[in-house]
Amino acid sequence: MEPGESEGTIWDTYDQSFREDAHQLLAWGYQDARQLITSDREETDITGFITEAIQARLSSSGINDRFDRYSLKDDHPIPDEGRTGKRRMRIDIIIESSSRPRHKQRPWYTFEAKRLCKPSHPISTYVGQEGMIRFVQGRYAVACPEVAMLGYVQ
Repeated sequence: MEPGESEGTIWDTYDQSFREDAHQLLAWGYQDARQLITSDREETDITGFITEAIQARLSSSGINDRFDRYSLKDDHPIPDEGRTGKRRMRIDIIIESSSRPRHKQRPWYTFEAKRLCKPSHPISTYVGQEGMIRFVQGRYAVACPEVAMLGYVQ
């Protein structure tokens, strides 16, 4: 480490290019899957269509070389409060960078998707203990200093 240089934190890995690239992949995934997304689809269907489209983009020969450093995780299980197996909490979409910053942890950009459809899936459902509070209290996506929430408005 150079004199005057700080050790750095995980926050340092979320540079503007990583943030923009993760959101660009998401936008492309939505654009490419748009014709499959209808108001009667479940959240997991929509997320699946988007992640399949992102993976197709990442695998295509026409994508800019800078996207070679990214990989996709879909419906990724995480340990939480003693839940095991299929009862574990799951992160909907993760864009992972293969870059290894100083702290040696690969950075993830996490997208949590929620279906917003009245009256069965009102917005209030997503701000309680099983919603945004999980992020605020650090019980969910704790290794990610920055996360984004997608709202599927139906």
